[in-house]
Amino acid sequence: MASDPGSWTRAANRGRGVILWWNTAPFWKFQDGVCSAYDSDTAHTEDHLIMAFRILDEQKEAA
Repeated sequence: MASDPGSWTRAANRGRGVILWWNTAPFWKFQDGVCSAYDSDTAHTEDHLIMAFRILDEQKEAA
């Protein structure tokens, strides 16, 4: 749990917590509304994929 001082998320990065490097444009691909980040600026394949996400236009309220 991130609120636990002994958690690995707190201990990561010399005690500064988990970090995500956004990197420069060549490491990204934007297609069909999906933003994908890769660990390579030339190989945009599944084995180099770090994360992919879609930004929604609106938020649905909980019922």
